[in-house]
Amino acid sequence: MPFFAATYASSVGKIFATMGPYICRCSATTGEIESATKLAATAIYGNMPITYNANADMLFVGSGLTPVKQTINAWFNDPPVYKDVYQVNPVTLAVTPCGIITQINDGFGPSDGLRGGPYHLLSDGNFVYFLYLSAIGGNEWGRINAITLAYNGGDGFRWCSEQMTVDSSYVYRLDANQQQLEYFNKTGIPPNGGFIDAVNIAPHTPVGCCHSTLDDKIWIVNGDDNLLRVNSLVDLDYTIFNLSDSGVVPGPTLPPDPCRIQCIGGLLYLPCMTDNGVIIFNPLSGTGVYRSGFEGPMDIVSTGSKIFAVQNSPIGLKEIT
Repeated sequence: MPFFAATYASSVGKIFATMGPYICRCSATTGEIESATKLAATAIYGNMPITYNANADMLFVGSGLTPVKQTINAWFNDPPVYKDVYQVNPVTLAVTPCGIITQINDGFGPSDGLRGGPYHLLSDGNFVYFLYLSAIGGNEWGRINAITLAYNGGDGFRWCSEQMTVDSSYVYRLDANQQQLEYFNKTGIPPNGGFIDAVNIAPHTPVGCCHSTLDDKIWIVNGDDNLLRVNSLVDLDYTIFNLSDSGVVPGPTLPPDPCRIQCIGGLLYLPCMTDNGVIIFNPLSGTGVYRSGFEGPMDIVSTGSKIFAVQNSPIGLKEIT
């Protein structure tokens, strides 16, 4: 079965992957599907990001239509869709909606505040962070307490990539339209509470980012064959690494948006869906390798002992060796 995204739940030692309205429990050894459950009684359209919060020992899944599909629904007054973040028990697969669609209000009414998404989900400490498209057309970020399910968020007018990241101090998101990396204090209330600054990285157009634990830097993918390492947030200082010059052969074609770059064991993993390959990049040496033989890799998931490419193909998980 083709998958959209996947995460690893350490408490049960299983990989959980999403596709359509289903969450699939998979073997952490072989990647094969062991069981599946439907997230809601009706069909769910669009992307379904997933993350695991270890502090709460819960999975969190986002569901909802893409912005274009949701706009069409509004034009034709179609029935409401199940746009929300769902908490899922990794043992029983019991589903609890967090109810963010009733809490996001942009002035057009609470139920209109969430037009598209949630897109990317990530866990850090007691919180789950996510991106969404508001009804007034801006991509914003929200935060859910994984223990209490209390929600913080709001609206604004930005055009962000579909990936965000965090480190020990900040929440980072990308503004592809303004060619900026924006960062926020983690203790602030999203979307604009805690806003610190935006680092202009023009002429580069950011489409993916992650925090590297190996060098404690933010790395940015630009939809071409270059990686950017942000050396300083205060002064505009970044280093460009050309993948073709860094030992990655053949020269890969990264997807334009999004690129779900992941940091695993200090190394950066970049799925190249258009080239059916995966880049493994060492941020300390500035060199990388290219692994071929995949089929539509969209994401990366690690169990601690094994790393899998999440594929949009009949074989949803394939080990990276």
